[in-house]
Amino acid sequence: AADPEPGDFSHLMGVEFSGYSGGSPLTNFPALVILEEGLEGFSYGQFASAGGEDLRFFDVGLGAVLAHEIERWDPAGASYVWVRVPELTATTAVFAAWGHADPGSMPDPAGPWEDEFRAVWHLSDASGAALDATGNGHHGSPENGVDQQAQGPVAGAYAFDGARGQYVDLSDHVAAFAALGEGTLAALFRSTEAGQVGTLLAMSDQGDGSSEVRLILEQTQIWYDFRDGSSAPVGESGRLQSAGGMTDGQWHHVAVTVDGAGDATLYIDGTPVASDAEPFFGSLTGADQMAMGRNVDSGGAQWLFTGSLDEMRISSVVRPADWVKAAARNQREHRDFQVYSAVQSPGDSLFLFVPPDRTVGCNAGTLPPY
Repeated sequence: AADPEPGDFSHLMGVEFSGYSGGSPLTNFPALVILEEGLEGFSYGQFASAGGEDLRFFDVGLGAVLAHEIERWDPAGASYVWVRVPELTATTAVFAAWGHADPGSMPDPAGPWEDEFRAVWHLSDASGAALDATGNGHHGSPENGVDQQAQGPVAGAYAFDGARGQYVDLSDHVAAFAALGEGTLAALFRSTEAGQVGTLLAMSDQGDGSSEVRLILEQTQIWYDFRDGSSAPVGESGRLQSAGGMTDGQWHHVAVTVDGAGDATLYIDGTPVASDAEPFFGSLTGADQMAMGRNVDSGGAQWLFTGSLDEMRISSVVRPADWVKAAARNQREHRDFQVYSAVQSPGDSLFLFVPPDRTVGCNAGTLPPY
């Protein structure tokens, strides 16, 4: 049977990403869409399946089906869905459709995370492994009782207690990331522990006293730096660091981009705050340890983190500043980043999608914008 078209579904809704303020379009951007009963005309009872299996997204021309991943489906609250948007601008719209008894096979949930994403840990898995959403299989192992059901800005988060030695072990995947000479590391974090030196993510050589790539919370600041050998801690004096205030108990987005020449930029909440020469994972020799929540060197485990993490991601490309800002806004301020139309039905006497701030002429008059 042919794949269903938008008009074959009982309910449709437009989503426009008007909160995007970048100067250039973003290609294949994974945008967060949140479905909940507060949206005009929306009800979970409209779906033909219990877990949202009949949900589909279409491009602005109501043509191609867009890749999406349901991170969390919650008929009693908010459901979080990632949609791969082919080209993101402030006027880009996609269309959600649901209510079809036989919509065909579900899209591959790894679809939003194209090849340049090497790992995406949503950190919303309530138990078991910290799953990598990309399909690359870089799953992490929560250790020593990490709270996997903490509250977070996107579906859920992991909470770490450094005093209990909690961390997520990624050491089985060191080789995959040690091959990256450039890329982007990003995450959401929250903490109120101003006196700590806590690791958000680190890769290290446990046989050396000072060989690591580390993204850490140092007192009230975020640091990123690279050290390769205790006798020559390259990058330590030139580390990237944010201003203080990072332990205010609020969720913050942090990103680090590093190009092939080793030039790095640190972003906080989408704003660049520091730049310097700091290499990426591929420049570290002898790496054999990797984790969220701690670092390991020749003296053992150190820099254990107390706080929460969400949406940890590693990409093999240098994301542009517009991408970093859009990701920060979409994840932290998602209800201001996108606009939802009222839910409509093809069974209505007149069924049209009208983008915000526009009108459409017809023989019955002029329809207002949704």
